Amino acid sequence: MKDIRTAVIGTGLIANSAHLAAIQRIGSGFDVVACYDMRVSAAKETAERFNIPNVYEDVDKMLEEMKPELVIVATSNASHKEMSLKALKRGANVVCEKPVAMKYADAVELFDEAEKRGLHFFPAQTERFRQERLAARKLVKTGELGEVYFAEFESVRRRGIPQWGFFHMKEYNVGGPFADLGVHEIDHMLYTLGNPKPITVSGSTWSKIGNSGNELEISAEQSGALGGIEITPRPYDWKEFSVEDMATGIIRLEGDLTINFKCSWALNVPDRFTRTYAGTKAGMRYGNDHPMTIYSDVAGWQSDKVPYVYGDADYPSDLPFPGHVGLLKNVYGVLRNGEEPIVKKEETLNVTTVIEAFYKSAELHKEINCLKLRGEE
Repeated sequence: MKDIRTAVIGTGLIANSAHLAAIQRIGSGFDVVACYDMRVSAAKETAERFNIPNVYEDVDKMLEEMKPELVIVATSNASHKEMSLKALKRGANVVCEKPVAMKYADAVELFDEAEKRGLHFFPAQTERFRQERLAARKLVKTGELGEVYFAEFESVRRRGIPQWGFFHMKEYNVGGPFADLGVHEIDHMLYTLGNPKPITVSGSTWSKIGNSGNELEISAEQSGALGGIEITPRPYDWKEFSVEDMATGIIRLEGDLTINFKCSWALNVPDRFTRTYAGTKAGMRYGNDHPMTIYSDVAGWQSDKVPYVYGDADYPSDLPFPGHVGLLKNVYGVLRNGEEPIVKKEETLNVTTVIEAFYKSAELHKEINCLKLRGEE
């Protein structure tokens, strides 16, 4: 079958270490013909590394001349909508890094534009392909936990502010760790729980360390550059820090479900990445410091069970961002074999609703009604 003619918008770390590395690993199916970046030096560096024949300083010119069938949007958050719409209006399917938008109406517009043109819009929610997350979903769906009514996640870096690109600048990234780390967990939890609609969100944010000048030596991996930083990054300056470094909140969902959360790039507590589900029959917890464990009872005693999770997830552990392999295999399957997208429109719209409501709640210091935000009340 003919390879998918592909162009890349944004050649930072996630394009290099995730998307292009995944395409390289898959080995066939994608023909990357061009790349663009607002820093042309970064585009040239990426083109040389991955043998991409064309480098552009003008994204519109690239889309016009190259006529790609698929465009990968891997820019900072604030430009996801703009770049995705450019590609869609030129007739290209789009893979867009998470979060695809920071507002519900923008996400609706992106999907509507794709549907109007008979195209596909693929959100890059790549953590879904992790084996333990697939196992968690299976345990919930098969009723092993009974009726799940409470969930919680922690995505906490003691010190882990990304010191490359524009993550730390509100103008480019809009949000901090909630937009970076939290969006993966929200997507995964809603997916696991059957995509319940968010009803209300209450959130708080702080910027206490990132903008203080109290810099500590950290590794690239601590700040999310898994596998190291292969690109030449722009210089980092803490004085530019203008997003939150800590976020916490509560999401109330239809079906009497509640999710509590906290995430940070800088917080004076130990690193912690855990997910917890509580149901009427059993509970479940797993994370970086804890194997997946089921909390239930047996013969009248409390009992903890540790399942041995096996499977064939498209998540090769030797890559820094393995989930992009599963994502791009699904993209190929949709475009060439008529498969169903794994990450669906309705799921992404719920995630985007939570994102918008969270930041609005933090700004206004009050709970936000998600149905009203979506014009459904």
